[in-house]
Amino acid sequence: MDYFNDLTILDVSRCVTKRNGYPMKNPNYTIGIMLKGPAIRHYEGHSLILETPFLYWSSPHTPVSAWRTPPNTERENLWMNLNRKRAERMLEALDKLPYGKFGNHVLYKTEKLCEIFERLRICFLRKLPAEKYHLPLLVEEFMAAIGESVIDGRRGEKINGHVEKIALKMYETPEKDFDMEMIAEEAGVSKEYFRHCFREQMGISFHRYLLSQRYALAVKLLQESSLSVGEISERCGFAAQREFTLFFKKRSGYSPAKFRKYSM
Repeated sequence: MDYFNDLTILDVSRCVTKRNGYPMKNPNYTIGIMLKGPAIRHYEGHSLILETPFLYWSSPHTPVSAWRTPPNTERENLWMNLNRKRAERMLEALDKLPYGKFGNHVLYKTEKLCEIFERLRICFLRKLPAEKYHLPLLVEEFMAAIGESVIDGRRGEKINGHVEKIALKMYETPEKDFDMEMIAEEAGVSKEYFRHCFREQMGISFHRYLLSQRYALAVKLLQESSLSVGEISERCGFAAQREFTLFFKKRSGYSPAKFRKYSM
């Protein structure tokens, strides 16, 4: 059997619907992307609710299942039906991904996968004899993009962990200097990308988060200690007392000395 006969593409489809599917046994291998949802995978009397977007797959050995959606909710589904030995090997590779019950994998990025899928769908619909040679290559390209997506996802998880660690350090020791360029280098990403990830995860910019922690420490020290304003300024990471006073007054409306007086 030659390379181009080792994979049969039976169907490549896109569907946007609110209807519930019917449980049915699929005799082929299916790989799909659920873009909109949430979607509910119903199998053997159980329901698994999944937040989109996610990759899913099934084989002739997968329990009978059907896709459903909550009332008045639309789901968008891209899928392909495949057969023969190479399709089996593809699903064996997908089974090694971090996945939920019965083959589901969260996707961090879908743009490239959707672009390849659309080319695959158009190629399938043309039904030209030459497409016999193009279709398997597009499926292989789709599988390669899944691999890239998994790497991106793992990198995203790593960055999220790094952001949490830095945010905790800022909370515990706001007086320290936090060089974003050095922090990003330790995480193995660019300064711009780390800045974006920090804002995305914490809901506030890197710089503003640090200042908010310094302000919280200043308030605590003014209320609970007898340290001078100059000492508190130094404890909060400010090079000069004047700089600290301007910062505190802008935040609270009072100078540090007045704030302490009114807080006693």
